[in-house]
Amino acid sequence: MSAIPYPENETERVKALHRYQLLDQPIDDGYQQIVELASQIADTPISLISLLDADRQWSVALTGIDVREIQREYAPCTLAIFEDDLFEVPDMRDDERFADNPLVHGDTNLQYYAGIPLETPDGYKLGTLCVLDQKPKKLSQEQVFALQVLSQQVINSFQLRFRNLEMTSQVEELARQNRLIDQQKKDLSEANSRIRDMNQSLLELNGSLESSVRERTKALTKLTKELDTFLYRSSHDLLRPITSLEGLALLAEEVIKSPEAKELFGKVTDTAQGMKVLLRKLLQAHQIINARKYTGEVDVAFLIALVQQAIQERYPEANWNIHLNTSGLSQPWKTEGHLLRVVLENLLENSWQYRQRGQTAPPKINIRVFEQEDQVVLEVWDNCCGMLPEVQTKAFEMFYRGSEGSVGNGLGLYLVAKTIEYMGGKISLESSHGVGSRFTFLFPASEAQPQQASASFDPNTTLISSIALSTGS
Repeated sequence: MSAIPYPENETERVKALHRYQLLDQPIDDGYQQIVELASQIADTPISLISLLDADRQWSVALTGIDVREIQREYAPCTLAIFEDDLFEVPDMRDDERFADNPLVHGDTNLQYYAGIPLETPDGYKLGTLCVLDQKPKKLSQEQVFALQVLSQQVINSFQLRFRNLEMTSQVEELARQNRLIDQQKKDLSEANSRIRDMNQSLLELNGSLESSVRERTKALTKLTKELDTFLYRSSHDLLRPITSLEGLALLAEEVIKSPEAKELFGKVTDTAQGMKVLLRKLLQAHQIINARKYTGEVDVAFLIALVQQAIQERYPEANWNIHLNTSGLSQPWKTEGHLLRVVLENLLENSWQYRQRGQTAPPKINIRVFEQEDQVVLEVWDNCCGMLPEVQTKAFEMFYRGSEGSVGNGLGLYLVAKTIEYMGGKISLESSHGVGSRFTFLFPASEAQPQQASASFDPNTTLISSIALSTGS
């Protein structure tokens, strides 16, 4: 064989590959599904997700062959990374570049190869998504398109992994800083005990220690703010590739004829949608943390309609039978509408996700707002699946789910509780498994200052049934 060709940026390319920490790892089920789907699309027995290290080729996932590592000089993918798109060799026996390749002329008897480079956003080609056969062939345009969609999914997955590694590093650094601060506080407490029995010089030392703690606390506050900004930017930035992945998967479902392939692309779509919901929850958490105190008159019926529209954009089939009663208000409700919307959106989304098993009618939601002494009370009932007693005690904890099979991500009710806490309110929950749940929110008197009713305020009972809305992703 001729000498191995190397890209001009080979040193930087290998460094970039190692940053993703994909080499020498167990096979991931998601990547395994991709190579199996690639084999079905191309109608070939062999498919790989390959990575080209300095002197070897490593397969992240593979089907139709057992060897995960081969010498780079024998790997056809070494040539494929020089291409911008598909690199296809219909019959390697007739190609002089493979004249003495043992994979072609040995027991393996490889005759056909097609590979699409896996290129990172910063221009490094880490390896390929490739298919191989022991007989000559050529891919159709439809097969090439489907493989291109899959290769983009692979590189998007690589990017998500890289972002997760970065985020993990940031979290570990924050934890380290927290441990340092905790130790500083402990040291300061012990020093204060001794200072009570010491002279003025030790009091001066105490002042120095307090100054040090203030500086450390200031540094921690800055780091916490940076982490919050990182959370927001990462969640916001990740929404775009996930939305693109969802769109590509939906498009592929329309193009691919194989039922098995459609099923796999459906799973890809469901996973992308679940990740979008999780990222939106994280963005809501950022919104709550950084919310400004602002109160104004709230039209609850209009707010519910906005919430329905937002949820239906994510779940087009979602609908409810909502009964709103504001007759217990003597004047318009003055509160923080932007935060109340977060509460209602998570409650309605939960009611849709946790419908009764086999329920076909829209979930029934009763919402009542009324004055009680010096408070405004908001009550929300639903007729959904309800909760067991052991679930109710933990329902508002972060990332808590009633079971591993739960459809939620464990953030909805946590965000509700944190929002109510930020608004200065209180929350209580009553639930019966198989019957439904009632949430009661108490808002302080400052949220219900007497004010002349506006002409547009209507205290009468309002019935909001299913609203037909145009939706999009």
